[in-house]
Parts: sequence; C-alpha cells; structure tokens
Amino acid sequence: MKRLFTIGILLILTGCWSSKELVEYGFIMGVSFDENENEEIEFYAQIYSPAETIGGTSGSETPFYTNINLEGKSVFETARDIPLHLGRKAQWSHMRVLLIGEDFAKAHNIGDVLEFFYRDHETRLMSYVIITNGKASDYWEMKPFIERTISQELRTILDNSTNFTGKSTKSKLLNVAINLSSKSKTTLIPYIKKATNDSLTPVATGAAVLQEGKMVNYVDPADLETLIMLNDEYKGGIINFPCMNNEIEHLKEALEVYSLETKLSPQLNQESLFINITTKINGSLGELQCSSVTTADELKNLEKHIAESIQADMNNVIRYLQENELDVLGIADKLYQQKPQLWKKHQADWGMLLAGSEVNLEVEVKVDSTGMAGGEKVVEE
Repeated sequence: MKRLFTIGILLILTGCWSSKELVEYGFIMGVSFDENENEEIEFYAQIYSPAETIGGTSGSETPFYTNINLEGKSVFETARDIPLHLGRKAQWSHMRVLLIGEDFAKAHNIGDVLEFFYRDHETRLMSYVIITNGKASDYWEMKPFIERTISQELRTILDNSTNFTGKSTKSKLLNVAINLSSKSKTTLIPYIKKATNDSLTPVATGAAVLQEGKMVNYVDPADLETLIMLNDEYKGGIINFPCMNNEIEHLKEALEVYSLETKLSPQLNQESLFINITTKINGSLGELQCSSVTTADELKNLEKHIAESIQADMNNVIRYLQENELDVLGIADKLYQQKPQLWKKHQADWGMLLAGSEVNLEVEVKVDSTGMAGGEKVVEE
C-alpha cells in the first residue's frame, strides 16, 4: 500500500503543467520614456538577444540586444504591443533600468507612469529608475564597454559610483513608490548624461529631485555627496577639503572615509521647527599637499579643520533645501511618527515651516591613520 501511495505522489509531482519555452519570451533589460510631438508616450525597450558563443566569446559581432520603439497613449498599451514588433511576449523579471527623459519627468507625474510596473506581477521592484539629460531614447544608441547591454552597464555604474565615490545614488522602483507616497512626497533619482555633447559614453552626475511625482530641481555631484551624508546613506568615498588657513586656494587635500554615521532629530513645537543633526566620520588621510602632520596636536588641529570644512558644505546644502522648501531628508515622516496630530496641523504650511526651521549641526572627524613612512607611523605618540 505504501509503495502504491509513493508511486501516485511521484506521478503527480513530475508534471510541468505551467512550463513555458524560452523561445516564447523576450527578456526586457531596460525601457525608456519620452514624449513625442503628438504628446504621446515614446517608449523604447531593450531586449536581450543571446548570440552563439565559441570558447566563451561571441562568434560574431552581432550585439547581445535588440532595441524596439513604440508609441501610444499609455504605458500599458505600448508595453502590450511589444509582440507586434518582437514576435515574443515581453518578460519583465530581468529588467535592469528604467530611463526617463528630463523633459518628460518635468511634465508628467512619473508615479502614474510607473504604475504599470507596480501592478505587473513579473516586474521586480529592484529595477533602477534613472533621469537622463536630454532624451532617454538617445542612450540606447550607446555601446557598453564591458557588460553585454547598456542597461546592465548603467546599473553597474550606479552601483559602483554609489558604493565607492559617494557622488551618485541609487533609486529602485520600490524606493520611488515609498518616497512619493511619504509625507514629504519627495525623492532623489540618479541623473545621467553624456560625457560630452557628442559622446556615446554615459556618466552618472548628481541627482534629480522629484516632488509630488515631477522633477523640480537638480543636485550636482558635489552637493549630492553632502546630501547623501546628511541622509546617512554614505557608503564610502573621498572627501576633499581645502588647505588649512586657505594658504593655497587651488590645492585640495583628501580624506578617505571608512565609516560615516548621521543622526537627525527634528522637534516641532506649536509654531517652530528645530532640527538637530550630528555626523561622525572615521577615515584616513589619502593625500596631503599643503599640511604637515607629525605630532598629535597637528593631527587634532587637522581633524578640526576637516570637520569645519564638511560642516560648512552641509550648512550650504541645508540652506539650499530650506530656500527651495525641499524635504529630501525625510523630516516630515520623522515628525509624523513622533507627533501625528501636530504634524497634521502644520501639513498645509510645511514648506514655509521647513524654510524657517532652526538647524543645529555638529560634525566630528576622527583620522584613524595618517599613512606610513619608512614602515613607521607619521604621527609621534
């Protein structure tokens, strides 16, 4: 009896009732959105096109991708029309990036545009959203340096520039949805452009600021690095600071950051907003061109100088956010968690309240290593 039961179970489990052949699907690697002259959505899709390989390399110069162009009134319409051009059903689970042209992002609520991907059961919410300088479709003409598709290359550019330079950021579909539905309704999305006007090489450069779904501002790479520090999202990079006493203006020295921690604590009284921010940085000196560090006192003075330089940059960025009434730091959400009733009272005039807020900022820098000379420490104990 037990043997018959086992055989019956095996017969049931071995069937592949929902199997699909790979040749039935076109695997989407990336998509882009622009607006055409008829005010319709100009939709581009990059589909992976596997090529025959010999010894681990392609046997021909045929690219590993195919780009198709569609136009329509909605994302849903254009996406469903892909089989008309490709001959295969679109498969969204491997999508790497979504590119949105700057003009399109300024004119449309991208939350509405991305709604298709949030509803589709195949789409992974880990896909990166990117704002492009100029038309997003132009970037599909670029050829990747190392990766097999420009979609994958753009993703690796954002991954590594975020982790190792601190001058770019990553924004996934999930992050965009969460931030645009938050109390501040504000989010940062990485911004890319061509290295030169006629270049076919992309470069990550700063971030676009979106408020209530539309692009309202741009943050350059230098200010973005400071903004990432304030958001406690700094993974690592090099912080440049001027010479002490500004002796030589054109020279800069460098601190390699090992760890950075920022704590932000807002307090809302009846009519006033106070924001306390503390940042602690640990790192090592990467380059000294005009400073001398041979004693513990000199090191202490240099740490203070670096902290003051970073604090000045942070104050400039905070002032910029206040002047433009941009809550990129998520202050509204923190206040709502603390005092929801008080937040609701000031929700209508939140921008003015943020602009007039009082900020107390403290930065502490600890240099763990000053380098080695002849196998010995530079600083004397």
